[in-house]
Amino acid sequence: LIEDFGDIPIGKVDKEKSVKLKSHMMKIPKNRNKLPKYRDKDFHTFIEMDVEDRISTTTINEHLSYLSSFMVWCKNHGYAYDNPFAGLKLKRESRPRDERDRFSDLEVHKLFSRYDYLSATKVETGRFALYWIPLISLFSGMRLGEICPLYLDNIRKIKNRWCIEVKEEEGRTDKVLKTLSSRRVVPIHDTLMKLGLIEFKELLEKKNPSEERMFPELPYVAGHYNKNVSRFWNERYLKKLEIKTDKKNFHSLRHTVIDHLKQKGVELSFINE
Repeated sequence: LIEDFGDIPIGKVDKEKSVKLKSHMMKIPKNRNKLPKYRDKDFHTFIEMDVEDRISTTTINEHLSYLSSFMVWCKNHGYAYDNPFAGLKLKRESRPRDERDRFSDLEVHKLFSRYDYLSATKVETGRFALYWIPLISLFSGMRLGEICPLYLDNIRKIKNRWCIEVKEEEGRTDKVLKTLSSRRVVPIHDTLMKLGLIEFKELLEKKNPSEERMFPELPYVAGHYNKNVSRFWNERYLKKLEIKTDKKNFHSLRHTVIDHLKQKGVELSFINE
């Protein structure tokens, strides 16, 4: 909003401006703050350019959703008379679940083959997050943003079964769940047990009793711990193995788990839980 219209009073954001902002967002390229060819360009410059790799419908709708929620808050607190972003979302060309591809069985074997995986993650040099986080996702379907901020006490025994508790906690503002239904208890897969996940947790606790986090080497950047793992997986590892596409990234591990369980005939309600 500020990039497009300046820091104007919120009450001056009307339907005309909201529609104009939506049309301008549709012309913005992907990764404009990362790619050197776009990094130094002004917001209004993109509006005049004919950019091919534009941000997706999903991303535009996410921005519109945030703006709509913000304007509802402003309306409820007397800063605005209306929500000019209501009803502006773009129609999806595909269903949300079709926007990310799962990895094939052959790709999973390739991604986690001993030589490629150990060599790329450099776990023997102490880069434990790059090694453990994709494995945890593969055997649980957990999101990247749920694994990276785990605390050591989130991994505990419940009724004699080692589990991961996915939850927001008071005093731990670095842990945020995507939705209320994301709060859950995930049993730890036998393969993760055999690979030594619990031994790794206990070693961390023994080595540094004051340490609270499971992956303390991950920096907290822009409200989350995902950056280093996301960059390794999406920009380096998938590309190195020639598996990277527009629809394949870290989140594809979650889709892989869901699809695998469906093919095994697991009841959908259990998968969702």
